[in-house]
Amino acid sequence: MKFQLLFSLGCAVLLAGCGKKSSPAPSTGMPTPTTTAQPAAPVPRPVGEQASATPNDFTAVTAKLDAGGDLLVYWNAAQATAELDKGIGLIEQQVNKLIAIDEADNGYVDEGFMASRAMARMARSLIQEGGLGEIKGLGMSSLALEDDLFRNRIYLHRDQEKKPGMLFEVLDGPEETVVTAMKFAPASTVMAHYTRANVGVAIDWIKLALIKSGMPDKVLRDLLGPLGLYNQNDILKAHFDAPLTPEAQAFVGRWSGNDNNPENSENYEVLRRSDGTYVYWLYGENEDGKRMPFVLEGRWKVEGKIFSYADTHENGKPMEWLTLCTETVEQAKANQLVTRELNFQELGGEGEMEMGEAEMEAFAAPEEPVEPDAPEDPDAFRDAPEAASPFEVEAVPAEESFEDPLVYTENRVAAFKAPQMVKYNNAEAMKPTDKKMPAEVVNTSPVDAVLAQYGGELGLYLTLDEQRTLPFKQGSQSMDLPRPGIVLVVKASEGIQLKNLLLPLATESPEGMLTNSTVADTVVYTLNLPEELPIKMKLAPSVFQVGGHFVLVSDLALAKEVLAVHQGTQPGLAGTASFKRLSAGMELKGQQVQFVSPRAAEMAAGLKQLVPVLLQRSEMPEEGLNFFKSLTDQLLNEEGASGHLAVLKLDAEGLMFDGRASGRGYSAAVKQSALIPVTMMASAMLGGQEVAESTPQARFATMPRTQLRELTLGLKLYLEDHGEMPDLAKWGDAILPEVGVKGVFVEPGAQGSSYALNENLKGWKAEDIGPDTVLIFQSAGPFNHSGGVAEAKKAAAQEGGILVGTGDGNVRPVGAAQLESLNWSKKKTPPAAETE
Repeated sequence: MKFQLLFSLGCAVLLAGCGKKSSPAPSTGMPTPTTTAQPAAPVPRPVGEQASATPNDFTAVTAKLDAGGDLLVYWNAAQATAELDKGIGLIEQQVNKLIAIDEADNGYVDEGFMASRAMARMARSLIQEGGLGEIKGLGMSSLALEDDLFRNRIYLHRDQEKKPGMLFEVLDGPEETVVTAMKFAPASTVMAHYTRANVGVAIDWIKLALIKSGMPDKVLRDLLGPLGLYNQNDILKAHFDAPLTPEAQAFVGRWSGNDNNPENSENYEVLRRSDGTYVYWLYGENEDGKRMPFVLEGRWKVEGKIFSYADTHENGKPMEWLTLCTETVEQAKANQLVTRELNFQELGGEGEMEMGEAEMEAFAAPEEPVEPDAPEDPDAFRDAPEAASPFEVEAVPAEESFEDPLVYTENRVAAFKAPQMVKYNNAEAMKPTDKKMPAEVVNTSPVDAVLAQYGGELGLYLTLDEQRTLPFKQGSQSMDLPRPGIVLVVKASEGIQLKNLLLPLATESPEGMLTNSTVADTVVYTLNLPEELPIKMKLAPSVFQVGGHFVLVSDLALAKEVLAVHQGTQPGLAGTASFKRLSAGMELKGQQVQFVSPRAAEMAAGLKQLVPVLLQRSEMPEEGLNFFKSLTDQLLNEEGASGHLAVLKLDAEGLMFDGRASGRGYSAAVKQSALIPVTMMASAMLGGQEVAESTPQARFATMPRTQLRELTLGLKLYLEDHGEMPDLAKWGDAILPEVGVKGVFVEPGAQGSSYALNENLKGWKAEDIGPDTVLIFQSAGPFNHSGGVAEAKKAAAQEGGILVGTGDGNVRPVGAAQLESLNWSKKKTPPAAETE
């Protein structure tokens, strides 16, 4: 399958500048006639792989791909992500300017500006920490293995020197994950997705990225608070978990300082360690208004000219409130530091107070940062590009009556003088400490409680069982619908037992609601639902544990199928013809597997009859009905049957997407996969109805693939009994005793017959039939009609492809372009070589 990608190869750019302007011939001193200057002959350049002036990893990436196919693309992604990060950074700078203007004019910031800046910072976080920024190269290829079978590969090559980002950490795990996935896939599976997924890593990244984005605190609390994901530890981790910057390292050591408030000037002493922790001593007022010494501990950092810090402990006890403070560095020398107060914000406390609009409007805008003086010595603080405060919010005025901005001047000291600080005068005090977070804060969020029992893998399987059908009747129309089913698999943490988790439900639920039975030596718990359900299909949700996996299925019979596959008594999906064809020669190892069966498109004929009934019985509003109908009409018009199988494999070098696609390829398979939930919905809501006794009807297959399989097998049984093909004009009548009823010859909603006999079989004996000989194929016409390649092409042109039954009893979809390559007649003896 060709990747249906919309991209430009930039041919004009490659060709631009390849020629040079012609130069006039040297003067000979003689007059010459006016002639058109001829361009100089181009300098020959070798064709093939050449070294680029820009370093890249072309060889490492393309070695993982298929050369010589229909598509081969390499992209130096490191350049693109660097430019993208730079561009988003420029957007953030412009939004910062708008925020500063809005704050200066109005005294507060419009939420739209804050949201815009938050989005820009989230995007940069995805590049810098999410994993995009470590992708050095990207490659894609597509190779046709057969006329309608393609191998598609996408490879992301990552920078080995960078720590793996969120995108790679989420998938990180054993490559046997795919092998595990196949143990839960029954043969009736039409769609499967099983993956290694470290959900905790993804949640942590999203949570920290939101906090660092500068999103308004109230929005964060409303968004993360109900899940228990907003607390002091997360705020500290988001803002202070990175190593100190080089400019911050200049502030490590012992300092003594005071402020410029003449009414209530305070002296203080502070110890700053290289791990980003500090100890701070000053005199202040307690709750009773008495002056007393305080020792504060916390975290600090410097980014650009912004000095940030947060107190985590007061006099040895964790702070009830977390205060994020920022100051602007005005002057920094080897032994002196001058900062100006910018703003502070209290966050993360239990029952935090919310600010009203009147209070917010009363806040003064923060002072504009002042450019620092030029350094006076070689060890002076180096000016970094100006950066916006990561905690930029409405400024809170100081409690003192002093109205000018507070300026803090600090000088480096060899030893502390305050009694509370002298113990930090030794070398041991400068060593890193583990007291970085409020020690007594315990995260008890419901999300963490669930993740503690999650083992890092999950899978979803959708099934449509044509062996266990559901009856449907609408007027004179009667058919069998495939029974839908769902299998949900979750790997549990080591030691977690299902029976312990279900114990509260078993004791608190009404008697008989939760029952258990033993299937294949496994205890299966079944939830008995009330009969008053809006669907006729009987449901019996069941859950069981096999090894370290919890498995939830939609009915007890499906539980038996899954257990048979897991225990090896049934091959399951791996034994089906469609999966074998897609997986031939494919290494089924990796961290994720995706599968879409070609059966998805084969359901279109039945769905065309069922969707109008489904919409008629639904209670959706008219707008929803119109949307749903247009969607299904578009999907049902998809031509041909396509399947898809892909494995994602992560290793130390990068991530490989290794896929196989049949029929019209990957994009068609993805589109047709949307037919699966529609079919499941139709079967669940419309199937399972009792056919009225007053109108008895014979039951027969209505799915085209099943119908053609029965006809093909019926013809083979006829051959076994009679030894030769029936009369072409009466072949349908001849095999009718083998298939039972004429309804097998007719697709739902059609007239006459939907299938034709290969006319080239006239007069054949049973031994003339090979395993690949075409016997019967899809083609609308009168009962007993037959035809050849031309008839098959005509039918395939109308539908985009047809189903074909062959001598080995198999049925498979074939596109119009592949019909001539099939075996339509006896093998001919090659003619003898001509002699001269």
